[in-house]
Amino acid sequence: QWERGIGIPILLPLAVTEPDPARADVVRYVKDARQKIDGADYAGSFASSRKALELLRSLSPASLPIPKDPKDRDYAQRLHAVIDCLFSLASASPHADGRVKDFDPSRADALALAGATASVAQDVFSWLLR
Repeated sequence: QWERGIGIPILLPLAVTEPDPARADVVRYVKDARQKIDGADYAGSFASSRKALELLRSLSPASLPIPKDPKDRDYAQRLHAVIDCLFSLASASPHADGRVKDFDPSRADALALAGATASVAQDVFSWLLR
């Protein structure tokens, strides 16, 4: 019965405002995304994760533009590409067009997005301290 699941703790510092006050907003949005999952508001969780990711895009230490070929990207550019992909995923919920018009996020969708957002936030924050 063991090994049926795993928990991976992700710690984001609370109310971190240096070197940019947007960091505290990222933490608040990630916390809000997690709380909305507990309240079964999965679309709301997606919206909060999307807000955090939008801020993370602006905090990213990557030099822009990002090369199209991943082999030509440094680590920060690869991390930024992950943030962009997560932002695209988070943007599926509010759209009413095309292939995503009927998308209604599930608990698993919201957990995956919130967890991934917290993970990339932790990495971006560590880059900002270098």
